[in-house]
Amino acid sequence: MLYGLLHRAARAAPERTAIVYGTARISYRRLLRGVEGFAAELGAAGLEASDCVSLVLGNNPQFVVALFAAARRGCVVLPLSPQLADDALVRYFSDARPRRVVTTQAQAERCRQALARSELEAAVSVVSDIALPDADVDLDAPSEAARTPFRGRALYLYTSGSEGYKKRICRTQENLYYESINFVHSATLGPEDTVGCLVPLYHSYGLGNGLLAAVGAGSTLVLLAPRSEEGEQVELPFAARGKEALALLEREGVRVLAAVAHQYEALAQLPREPGQPSTLPALRWCLNSGNRLPLEVYQRFLERFGTPIRQLYGSTETGSIAANLITDDSFRPDGVGACLENVKVSIVDEQGQELPPGAVGAVLVSSPVLPPDGYDGHPEATRAAFSGGFYRTGDLGCLSQEGILRIVGRKQTFIDTGGYKVDPRNVETVLLDHPWVREAVVLGVHAPGLGQVVKAVIVAQEGCDEASLVRHCQGRLAAYEVPRLFDFRKELPRSPLGKILKEELLGGAGAGGGCFVLGSDGAFGLERMNWKRGEPQAPGPGEVRIQVLAAGLGALDARLGQGESPEASSGGTSGALRFGSECCGRVVSLGEGVTRLNVGDEVIAVTFGCLASHVCVPEALVVPKPRSLTVEEAAALPATYVLAHYALVQVARLQKGERLLIHAAGGGIGLAALQTAQHRGAEVFATADSEARRERLRASGAARVMDSHSRALPDEVRQHTHGGGFDVILNSLDGEFLPPSLELLHEGGRFVELDKRGAHADHPLGLGPFQRGLGFTLVDLHGLLSHRPQLVSTVLAEVATLAEEGVYRPRIDRSFPASEIHEAFRYLETAAYVGPIVIDLRDSELSVQPSSARIEPELRGALEAELASRSPEEQRAFLEERIRGELAELLRTDRATLPRREPLRTLGLDSLHTVLLQQRLASMCGIALTVTFIWEHPSIEELAAGLLRELRLSSNKGHEQTPRTRVPPRMERTRDEPFAIIGIGCRLPGGTTSPSAFWELLSNGVDAIREVPGERWRADDVLARAGGAPGLVAPRWGGFLDDIEGFDASFFGITSREAQAMDPQQRLLLEVSWEALEDAGLPPLGLRESRTGVFVGMSFSDYAARALYPGDLSRITPYSSTGSIFSVAAGRISYVLGLSGPSLVVDTACSSSLQAIHLACQSLRTGECDMALAGGVNLLLEPHASLAMGRMEALAPDGRCKPFDASADGIVRSEGCAVIALKPLSAALRDRDRIYALIRGSASNHDGRSNGLTAPNGRAQRAVIRQALARARVSPAEVGYVETHGTGTRLGDPIEVHALGDVLGEGRDPERPVLLGAVKSNIGHTEACAGVAGLIKASLVFQHGTIPANLHFREPNPHIAWGPLAMRVAATPVAWPEREGERRIAGVSAFGLSGTNVHVILEEPPRGYVP
Repeated sequence: MLYGLLHRAARAAPERTAIVYGTARISYRRLLRGVEGFAAELGAAGLEASDCVSLVLGNNPQFVVALFAAARRGCVVLPLSPQLADDALVRYFSDARPRRVVTTQAQAERCRQALARSELEAAVSVVSDIALPDADVDLDAPSEAARTPFRGRALYLYTSGSEGYKKRICRTQENLYYESINFVHSATLGPEDTVGCLVPLYHSYGLGNGLLAAVGAGSTLVLLAPRSEEGEQVELPFAARGKEALALLEREGVRVLAAVAHQYEALAQLPREPGQPSTLPALRWCLNSGNRLPLEVYQRFLERFGTPIRQLYGSTETGSIAANLITDDSFRPDGVGACLENVKVSIVDEQGQELPPGAVGAVLVSSPVLPPDGYDGHPEATRAAFSGGFYRTGDLGCLSQEGILRIVGRKQTFIDTGGYKVDPRNVETVLLDHPWVREAVVLGVHAPGLGQVVKAVIVAQEGCDEASLVRHCQGRLAAYEVPRLFDFRKELPRSPLGKILKEELLGGAGAGGGCFVLGSDGAFGLERMNWKRGEPQAPGPGEVRIQVLAAGLGALDARLGQGESPEASSGGTSGALRFGSECCGRVVSLGEGVTRLNVGDEVIAVTFGCLASHVCVPEALVVPKPRSLTVEEAAALPATYVLAHYALVQVARLQKGERLLIHAAGGGIGLAALQTAQHRGAEVFATADSEARRERLRASGAARVMDSHSRALPDEVRQHTHGGGFDVILNSLDGEFLPPSLELLHEGGRFVELDKRGAHADHPLGLGPFQRGLGFTLVDLHGLLSHRPQLVSTVLAEVATLAEEGVYRPRIDRSFPASEIHEAFRYLETAAYVGPIVIDLRDSELSVQPSSARIEPELRGALEAELASRSPEEQRAFLEERIRGELAELLRTDRATLPRREPLRTLGLDSLHTVLLQQRLASMCGIALTVTFIWEHPSIEELAAGLLRELRLSSNKGHEQTPRTRVPPRMERTRDEPFAIIGIGCRLPGGTTSPSAFWELLSNGVDAIREVPGERWRADDVLARAGGAPGLVAPRWGGFLDDIEGFDASFFGITSREAQAMDPQQRLLLEVSWEALEDAGLPPLGLRESRTGVFVGMSFSDYAARALYPGDLSRITPYSSTGSIFSVAAGRISYVLGLSGPSLVVDTACSSSLQAIHLACQSLRTGECDMALAGGVNLLLEPHASLAMGRMEALAPDGRCKPFDASADGIVRSEGCAVIALKPLSAALRDRDRIYALIRGSASNHDGRSNGLTAPNGRAQRAVIRQALARARVSPAEVGYVETHGTGTRLGDPIEVHALGDVLGEGRDPERPVLLGAVKSNIGHTEACAGVAGLIKASLVFQHGTIPANLHFREPNPHIAWGPLAMRVAATPVAWPEREGERRIAGVSAFGLSGTNVHVILEEPPRGYVP
């Protein structure tokens, strides 16, 4: 059935895009071909129906292919998070026993090890994200496989259900089919409804409402491809990818979005920036599942994008149950909506009897998605949760008359952290394995932008600390499972029966941890109210101390917050405002003389200041919580029902058959009065100010509900009471309604005013009402508590008894977590509620900084004062130390181990640490910072610089404002200033690994050419494979480097996996660049943020052919591309060293490295960079290019370059890597650098339209040499030596020598010819490295005063007219000493196969200069 969904979509629109993943767009046809191909692979591997296939994959197309391919074969899929710890993999594998594991190269080895530990012989299939298998499909006719109704087991999922421990369920293909169809039909999805899925596909929410919804609708699934750095996928918090995700949603026109609360929060907080989408006009449905959606996030997202977020309710066992898809005015963000198609919900009491609409009870679900076998291997748990075709969710809720479901209490067992589910029991088990831990409790507390974070409360032996616990957990738990917050206690709070009181553990650490109170510092206004830490208080004589679980929020609290009657809140005394007058909680301590209650009792209480974590209350005002009520319902009972009961029963003495009018009946007291009157048998009339409220009151049983603002109200009353009026009016309206209301009472009627003490004291009522025998009574809760507490105690006991009997039951309108107290007050002020509003104090965010915390200006002032007297360097150093301290505390490590320039990610900073560090830095500096600030400043050094810019400190004592980067003082450069070669790194044939070793090879006349090493290739085999040809020169000789496999990856911060995928040319460039800087006397990592450029010449990449185009596509890894493409060769050097100058790779064939040096000089001259690394690299790993050159007749049969000799007959290919460090001469002199030589000028051109693409052009060579001389301001006659291109070819040598003679012969004394050399005679043609090798040789000539002998020069080339040319080959070593009044000048040439010519003019170092 599941395969049929995909096949149907593919048949309907084969070319429609099925998946968008990064830049890849995969059609339904291609997806189905991939599924068929992978299904065939599973079949070939012998997998049969009901065999388990585990997918350890993230959100990528291969997950989709493997899922449907397994369904095609009738296999059971076990999807697992790649983030799981090794031990967790073992647990799942041992239980599900897969026969095959499908995963990526990055996860393959750990999966194999987990299988081995599980004693399973399953194979591991290594796949890539988008390299899908392929097989033919016929979409013209229905597929037999699509018609086959596989109804067997299809999907393993693990859940804690309502019992709290891991259990496996198995969904059938029929279950999954209905999971798709139920939602698609209910949400009326079609092919045009592009589905964006930001949650994991291995989770039931992402699978059902992302993947299966898209396929069921035949629409497009849009996935956020992972971020990669250096070819490795890295985990970033969604907040750091918000802009990327927003652009993706807008670009793809996503209409249905499956996400979770913290992702919506991150999107809503994105600033409006140019070029960034300000709205998402295509969005139709935004779904949230898992954790509740904070109202503040809902409102922010709605304001930002204009689309409401809709709650989706479901569970692993049931799949999707209900969705809030209401589109009219009755939509409320806290509702979970109507049941999906084919789903039924039943609300039952404790005896299992179905309850009427509006009644709160246990939520039971019946659905075709329920697993038929319940929990595999857990018969008792199955019987407890699955019965009669229903599943007991463990949640409490109610259904409206229209079938709209509301959840009022949730039994959540998982911690949802950053989109991952954490099982607290699993974490507790690992913690208890620590030898010093005696007890451990794990729970979740909220962190802005991340959802919940894992907190551990520990009772341990002396000496146990956070660092040891973290080390213990790492490796045993996934990174997201390791606790981030630790609370060490001497003992855990317990009930008299020994039950751990987890609500006591939600707050902060230490004695009195968790004590907080809603306060306003004596000022008024919503913005001044915040949760504040409180000191623990002991109960006085006759008092009990209650931990508040939930508290009611009433209209009086709203008036107090606005500044009305503040003295009333404290019982007539002045001081801080005390909000809340009723609560439900648990007794935690007893005062002297308390006899009726015990520690651990769940109770309800009436008192001032209930909006706090703890409150001390006289025993008389506390009674046991009615067992029939939830905590939220019980919190709305004490004050509200005490008022209504006392007003109607004891004051008004309401009798059966009497008529009662309840003014403003929509609030909590109004509904309480309605239930009281119904219990007394009265006929109830009510008023309300909105039709929605009036409709709710009618549904609650009021005989007639009228508009309280209508001028026709008196006439309407007379009509419905037949002119008799009311016996009792219960009023809480404002004073202007008082006289008209009195007129509605018949003679002898009773008017009861609620909670408005003093409001009508000066109202001119006159004596008229009292002449009619009317009674007027003010019922004021605070007055009763202050003057008649025993009466309140008596009424409270009566109310509790009636609630226990089922007579009284508060109908909660909204329950807000304590973290959303501002939203609760705003909602209260809208007067849109019908029924009580409750604040749930079990959901405190106080253990982390609340998202709405205000930045205190005094903090910023203190820091600025600390920095003001310091220089910019001192300011930066001071901030770096402060940041290092904060980071060390977060990471639980020694601050001395945190380098200032290393990327924070390499230090262990993850998603949560990023948020917490952002909060700490914001608090430290007194400024607002976004989470992305941390990711935009990825080291301690950069964070300090960024904070200084944010602080915008003014200059002080002549100090400049802190610069953005560490750049040495800039110096003006003249147009003809030369550039100094201050450092050399080189690896060249003949074992050359340093400039001194290179000079030793040259001066000793070493021929570094040898036969091709056997590990590269065998010439005879290559010749045989090439088919042979008369005269074909086999690639038998070359100049080779030793140990190109050797590379210290960790030294450069590179993983071994990435190093294996790197072209050895990249590795060499990193090492040789480092060596060039060390040779220059510069610490390589000291150049971070400097304007240093990197210019690299590269031409061939034999390794890329292996890495990107292997026969086995499974060998392609995330590093295959970055390890092979040319641009990364330079970019990696800049990244590792932290260089911010230009970074590029040049390919002009044989002139590449000299062209790179030419471009480096140009960049230095224009000021683009202050220093440069320039060079080239060449490796011979495959024989293909050599064979091609052999067919071009370019290779010398004897494997020797013989420049300018009569026997010259071609080149021999060689390897090499060389890099030089360059600086402007003025900077080198200032910094006292060693100087090998000066580059006075350079030039580059192209042959243009010559005799052939690869044929040299003498005219172009003459032009480039003249241009270089002109730029260097050097006359031709001054040049004494030229390091030639010197390939040793019949055509190239004569053209080059004649071009040199024509230019350099001008004005030259024939007795002082130009000496010619060619390093290729020693080391062969190193191609892309040839130019820099020749330049290094020329620079060393200056150092040693000798021009080495040109090897293999025996008889001058007869095609060169040596006679008239003032040119001579250095056949033997020639001294070139310094001459008084005469500078030594050399030229270096490199001519590319593609026609690009480069010439560089060198000058000896300044004489007498001592570095």
